[in-house]
Amino acid sequence: MKSGPAAVVRNLLAVFGRDTRKQGMRLVVVNRFYTSVALAIQLLLMGFYCVGTIMTNRLGYCEDVIEREKSRPATITRGSFKIAKSKLVPNMAAISWWDSRPVQFLCTGGSLEVDRVVRQDRAAQVEVPCPRVVKDYHAFTGGVDVHDQLRFQRYSIQRAVRFRKYYKSLVLGLIDLAIVNGYIVHKAYHNDKMSRLLTHVKYMKKLHLQLYQVQASDILRRELLWYAGSTRAH
Repeated sequence: MKSGPAAVVRNLLAVFGRDTRKQGMRLVVVNRFYTSVALAIQLLLMGFYCVGTIMTNRLGYCEDVIEREKSRPATITRGSFKIAKSKLVPNMAAISWWDSRPVQFLCTGGSLEVDRVVRQDRAAQVEVPCPRVVKDYHAFTGGVDVHDQLRFQRYSIQRAVRFRKYYKSLVLGLIDLAIVNGYIVHKAYHNDKMSRLLTHVKYMKKLHLQLYQVQASDILRRELLWYAGSTRAH
């Protein structure tokens, strides 16, 4: 299979090889499209812990923690959570955590101790309680393709600033997109020219220095020309 849980196993084997257990346990962060009980068990056998959001209709997921409400009732405090631990698989736990909506998690590694994660609440940022493994998920999620990996590798403007209005964040995401595309073009150009190629971090430093040195006189200004054309139909 080219996608789904089988792709997760195949890609991990391609990167780490088949002797992964000898290299020590690692934590893999997975999104709901891939997460399942069967995949979590398979990854444990390979030497990987996992944590991820999960669809509630996945085979074997604990029904006792599934919330039926689509949005958080006023009677439930934000950050409330329920945990169900597996009797058969060590460290496997199903978690239901209340943000604005209920979020379901499945994990086989990480701490279940209470921690706090920063969330947006209207115009302010607030700390919300959660199991530590949920905080790990929020910290390491993303980077699902090479472009995202480059964007999150050094500095992402979009992730550094939070807004209530989603479209403001999208603008910063477009700036991130332009910066990453600039580095990709830089690599393609210098690979063809066989000239010196900057590393990602050096490229970012050079870009920041060049932007810092921009002055008002460097901006091209043109007079606005207004044309009053005929409104007659042709």
